[in-house]
Amino acid sequence: MSSRDGGRFHSLALSCPGSGFPCLTFHSISIMKKILLSVALLAAAASAHAEWQRIEAPFTDVTLYVNHETAKKTGERRVVLFHILDYKSPQDRDGREFRSEMFSREYDCIKQSFSQKGHTWHKGQMGADKMVLFSEGSWYWAQPEAGSVDEALMKHACSLY
Repeated sequence: MSSRDGGRFHSLALSCPGSGFPCLTFHSISIMKKILLSVALLAAAASAHAEWQRIEAPFTDVTLYVNHETAKKTGERRVVLFHILDYKSPQDRDGREFRSEMFSREYDCIKQSFSQKGHTWHKGQMGADKMVLFSEGSWYWAQPEAGSVDEALMKHACSLY
C-alpha cells in the first residue's frame, strides 16, 4: 500500500511476506471489506450501461461519461456524481495497465472545487473486465487545472446542478 494525492491506493494482491500465499489477518480482512464495499458501490453505479451519458469534451484520447441517475445533491450547488473515463489506448498506473477508470466525485460549484470519493481502474473499457487498482476514502478538495479532464467534468456537473 502507498499513499498518493491524499487517497489510499491498493493493489489486489495480498500475500504473507516470503510465502507467496494469501494472508488473512484482521487488517487484510478489514481491507477486503473495504474492497467489497467499494466494488459494490461502483458496480451499482455501473449496473445499467444505458444510464451512462457521454460528456462532450475536446479530448481525442479519452471519452468522458456521467451517470445522472445516481446523482446526489449534498448542499447548495453541491452534487456527487459517478463518472467513467474510457481510453482509446491502454494506460499505465503504478505498473498496471488499464483501459478505463470509474469513480465518484463531489463537486462544490460555488467554490469551483471537487473531492474524489472512490476510484477504480479496469482492464477493459467502460469499467468492464478485471479491476486492477482501487482507492478508497475521501480525498482533499482541489480546483481543476484549465483545459484538463477535471475541468471538463466540473463544468458539466456545475452546468446542471
